[in-house]
Amino acid sequence: MNEQARVKPVFSQAKRQHVLGVLRFFTRNVWTLARSFWPVLAGLAISDSIRMYAGLIGAVGVLFLSVVAFLEHWRFTFKIEASALVIERGIIERERMVIPFDRIQTVHTEELFWHRMFGLVGLRIDTAGSSGAEVEISALKKSEAQQLNTILSRGAMSHSEAVQPLVQLDWQKLLRIGLTQNHLRNAIISFGAVVAVIEPLMQWLEQGMDALPWAWVWALKLIWVLAIPLFFLFFLLVGLLVSLVGAILRYHKLTVRLADNQLEMSGGFLKKFEFKLPLHKIQMLESKSGILQRIAGFETVRIHQARSQVTSDGGAVNVLIPGLNDQETAVLASRLFLEDFTRDAKVLRPHRLFWIRRSIWRSVFGLIPFLLLPHPLVLVLFIAWMLWSVLASLRKYQGTSFVVKPTELLFRTGWRVQVKRRVEWRKLQRVSIRSNWFMQRKGLADVVLSTAAGPITLPYVRVESAKQLRDWGLFQIESSSAPWM
Repeated sequence: MNEQARVKPVFSQAKRQHVLGVLRFFTRNVWTLARSFWPVLAGLAISDSIRMYAGLIGAVGVLFLSVVAFLEHWRFTFKIEASALVIERGIIERERMVIPFDRIQTVHTEELFWHRMFGLVGLRIDTAGSSGAEVEISALKKSEAQQLNTILSRGAMSHSEAVQPLVQLDWQKLLRIGLTQNHLRNAIISFGAVVAVIEPLMQWLEQGMDALPWAWVWALKLIWVLAIPLFFLFFLLVGLLVSLVGAILRYHKLTVRLADNQLEMSGGFLKKFEFKLPLHKIQMLESKSGILQRIAGFETVRIHQARSQVTSDGGAVNVLIPGLNDQETAVLASRLFLEDFTRDAKVLRPHRLFWIRRSIWRSVFGLIPFLLLPHPLVLVLFIAWMLWSVLASLRKYQGTSFVVKPTELLFRTGWRVQVKRRVEWRKLQRVSIRSNWFMQRKGLADVVLSTAAGPITLPYVRVESAKQLRDWGLFQIESSSAPWM
């Protein structure tokens, strides 16, 4: 008797979550109410006539939301029925959801602090093509969660394959991830914060400077000038510290494993998570690296599922693995894809008109401010912008290439941020060719590869090569019967 046969009877009858699942319903209702009606709540808070009844209103509100949360918990049931997860929920209007196992993309497990206090686990089940998390079972005993996860993630698959560890982030990698985040945003926020503090304080000081000796005035101005970069540096260091702490909390003990034709991932500090993804449901492998990341010698890898997968808290369910070097990325790709790109590959590059036209359009865009405000300073800025546009477009053109294999394709692009996307031909949904009047005159076209994870555009390809890519892609789509969702 296989494992599924042993654990399935546990869920053959409708079950409810642990009673503490009421907390999840309650907090979700509070957040929904606050997010939707915050102007009304703010108005009630500042109203003198209503504020005296704030305690009574708050008590009634908490009681009402508690009752609603309890009813939601009581009316939420789940069970396994004929290779599908059956969910029934709703207080007034009942909803019955039947989710076949083969439509399930991933099963996430997460442990918040209150989960760990009571030995509970939360499950989130995402399906292909949904606009959000399809089902969230917020509180189960660990044993029940493991059994349900086994059924939903693996079905009747055997466990003959050994677990292969692929990636494990140590403290050194976590520090590098935090230090190489894009801190430009933090710098801009810091600058704004400094300006917001300095301007009113400067006005206050200027009002009292008239009564001070001139030496004191100049000393205070000098101190003020020196304080500005110190303030900026302080806020920037705070932003850096926030990035470090965020990386540690999010990716603590991040581990990626391969077992039973599934990719398993777990980690997290305050919010622990674990999920499993069948290999055949992977749509695209994307690696991205900025300048700071390349200096540190690593890149961030994203494993794409079907598009429109979004978690309940607004984050994409695509697997994000930071801190991988070239060798680790190559090992991961070799486990997830069929072919090795180091041999028997055909390399294509876009036509040089790709960067020439980009340079022209970017330069024309920069000319608009000069036409509106003809000033020597604006002219200097326009010339600098034009030179930058030509250089950036040239470097992007030099960094763009298509590595074509019989079953797979690798697309490289980018300069400051380098991106590599790898996809199997058989998993494409559509292959099309598009071109405008200018491109038709030059015998060029764009090849658009439509995948379940989003489109990939191969720009400025010779028409002959574009047609060959299109025909080969369509042949692979029509001739392949292997599962991909």
